[in-house]
Amino acid sequence: MEELKLKADQREKSTKGFLHQLRRDGKIPAICYGKGNINVVVDRKDFEKVLLKAGQHIIIDLSISKDKSRPVLVKSYQIAPIQKTITHIDFLEVIKDKPIKAQVPIKLVGQAAGSKLGGVLEHKLHKLSVKALAETIPEWVEVDVTKLNVGDSLYVENLSLDKNIIILAKPRQAIVAVAASRTTKMAEEGEKPEEEQETTTS
Repeated sequence: MEELKLKADQREKSTKGFLHQLRRDGKIPAICYGKGNINVVVDRKDFEKVLLKAGQHIIIDLSISKDKSRPVLVKSYQIAPIQKTITHIDFLEVIKDKPIKAQVPIKLVGQAAGSKLGGVLEHKLHKLSVKALAETIPEWVEVDVTKLNVGDSLYVENLSLDKNIIILAKPRQAIVAVAASRTTKMAEEGEKPEEEQETTTS
């Protein structure tokens, strides 16, 4: 997994007024959870750039002033409902040799055979829940859909991942399916689309 770097400053205050001022100054208050929880603050623009690349499943090297850097993941973050800006972050320190849970994006690859015949590709599961050592978790999981015909589906149980990665999702949970379009169904049933059906009047 790619490792990204982010600078943080340790903060001593947690009053509402102080936190509001930080946000007005383009900073985001955060907490780093781990062996010893620590209150920090990061630059908003720097964090947004890192988040765009890391999401919530790539290790970030969090360099904290007056403290050693820590390998962390973005556990969660809060967004202001009106301004749509990030207002708070929870980092989770990654402990060596201790598995973590993560949500890995699922990326569909190729064009389904059924799509060429008028079928509709339905992406049902966008993130896969896994448990593994942080360094073994992939940035994404690729799912090849080229062999899927109309009526076919791929399930979690069809995935082939590293043996050290535990999949937490249910085996029969559908990832992607190719459904028959309304036009295709009508053709199979010998019906004509509405615009092609004859109109009779008495």
